[in-house]
Amino acid sequence: MSSSGSSYTLAKDGDNIEQACSRTFLHSEFPSYEEFWLRFVIPVTNRPANINTKSDTELAAIGKDAHDICHSQLHYTVLRHLAHCYALRNVAAVDPEIFIDFMVRLSSALDPADELLQRFAKPKAYNPWSEDDGRAARQEWRKSCVHRVRAVRDYRNKLLHGRVNPTIVLVHPPSGQQLFLGVRLDRQDAYIDWRLVTASTSPTNPDFVPLTTIMQEAWDLVLGYVEEQWQAALL
Repeated sequence: MSSSGSSYTLAKDGDNIEQACSRTFLHSEFPSYEEFWLRFVIPVTNRPANINTKSDTELAAIGKDAHDICHSQLHYTVLRHLAHCYALRNVAAVDPEIFIDFMVRLSSALDPADELLQRFAKPKAYNPWSEDDGRAARQEWRKSCVHRVRAVRDYRNKLLHGRVNPTIVLVHPPSGQQLFLGVRLDRQDAYIDWRLVTASTSPTNPDFVPLTTIMQEAWDLVLGYVEEQWQAALL
């Protein structure tokens, strides 16, 4: 039985992705996902008949409307990005392409998260079916919420819109297995000139760490952010 008084659980009543994530990272790193789902998503669905959302007429009968559907969709969108990132974290051999995919999807989770937070902060101020309003909501939220998670967005933006980052490749004999090192989250701007790496004779550089280390740091930042903000602003 949850604190909201419902007997529903993600593990039993979520969709396939929610059920899978409830067994992996949600309970330990983002437990507020399920609490929000119980309070705000379950009421606007047709459960126990099915997981689809109610019609406008059915929503009106329980004092809900399109804004509530918008909130539930944003909430779920955050999870879809996180679920993909969780899978990428567990790839046996992470290369630069997997790394970029991970950083893009992790940063993408912040967009619907910030939009949802701002829409809650100013109820009904934004059109629930307007992507332009959604973008405005995200921008407004970020003006007032300064957080280290911005480093993840900045890193992603530079990966996609700037030059690719230099990478150091270590080869472990005798297997020949490659280990890729990338530049830390807060040191990306220092290596726009690739020659600082390619011309170096130093076998190690403290600004470069395994890509999996950067992924873990970025993941921890984002998961810490959404859990903290869900607790503070949504629940």
